[in-house]
Amino acid sequence: MDCKKYETEILDLIDAPSGPNGAPLADHAAARHIAGCPECLTELNGMRATFAAMSDWTAPEISPWFDGKLAARLREAQQAQPEGFFARLRSRFLFTSNLQLRPIMAGAMAIMLAVGGGGYASFVHLHPSVQASATVQDLQLLDTDATALQQIDQLVDDNSTDDGNDSAS
Repeated sequence: MDCKKYETEILDLIDAPSGPNGAPLADHAAARHIAGCPECLTELNGMRATFAAMSDWTAPEISPWFDGKLAARLREAQQAQPEGFFARLRSRFLFTSNLQLRPIMAGAMAIMLAVGGGGYASFVHLHPSVQASATVQDLQLLDTDATALQQIDQLVDDNSTDDGNDSAS
């Protein structure tokens, strides 16, 4: 028989009305299969018995000392931490929730962003993309070179005295 095909539909027929042998009376292909297949009928009856036992079960009352005993066990477990640094670090990452690490990670990301952004900004300002022309560079050199300025002043003075002598003759 093709029991695998109707395996998932057995749960749908648990609450269906049943006949004298326990087979469901529903007009359904899975119900007809279960009525003719003893293995599937046994499975359905077992599931019905399990669900009936679960519906009759009630949870036991919690002991009034449960919270105190649980807190004591938690304190004992916290005091019995691993001895090495790496063992403690490993247990912290494996056995605790990572909620307390989120602010630390957010701060680290902010610092990394600030350092990276500052580094990029300083790199861009140290290496400008606009280059001065050769003429501008020569004029800047002349402005800072004192001996060149003195020589130019002497040439200008010599030319002005020569012009004065030529006009007199």
